[in-house]
Amino acid sequence: MKRAPHHRRKRRAPGEPIIASGAFAGKHPSELSDDELALFLKFGALNQTGTAFNFLTTPVQGVEYRDLTQYWCARFELERRAPKGERDKSAALQFLPSDSDQRIATKVFNHGFRVAAHRYHPDKEGGSNEMMRRLIEVKDFVSKRLARP
Repeated sequence: MKRAPHHRRKRRAPGEPIIASGAFAGKHPSELSDDELALFLKFGALNQTGTAFNFLTTPVQGVEYRDLTQYWCARFELERRAPKGERDKSAALQFLPSDSDQRIATKVFNHGFRVAAHRYHPDKEGGSNEMMRRLIEVKDFVSKRLARP
């Protein structure tokens, strides 16, 4: 007996949260200007609270929790609005004053490898299996050299 095809509902992204308190209460983060979003992130986003729910359906009276959904939504909104070339990718490459020269060289190399692997990945336009293979070989070679004391 043949089974009927199983149809799945498409998952939907959760709705954008409404700012619960502060100067921008009642607004969605996407309705704020860049300057207003920066102010909200600096002063009000971490102070948002939400009502606790019992078994996800019934609100529990008098119980509130720290709600960071507005904070993360506002951060995402600012990042989304930035022109593609101006998005902050420096967070992936951070150094500590205590890092040795070898540690810094390893971080710089790994960052460069990730950028090149993203650009030349076989699933991307302009990428190929051969170029990816070569990148991996170079990564192994340099990693062995950097690992030496």
